[in-house]
Amino acid sequence: MKIAIYVSSLKGGGAERVMLDLAECLQAQNHSVELLLARYEGDFLKQLPGNLSIITLKYKSCSSGFFTTLRHSPLRL
Repeated sequence: MKIAIYVSSLKGGGAERVMLDLAECLQAQNHSVELLLARYEGDFLKQLPGNLSIITLKYKSCSSGFFTTLRHSPLRL
């Protein structure tokens, strides 16, 4: 299964750490995981697994990037 996880950035915090743990667990179960970031920044960037696909969104705000991505995504939520 292909899974996308949205996080505004990887600045230090509990939610960001949980999303990285979730991505790693899903990959361990042979899912294809992409991490969508509104901004490529933060302390957790150096802890990214080497095989995790990262997509940095190019929008002015986190919310506009998230909703634009959902609107054009092949994923149906």
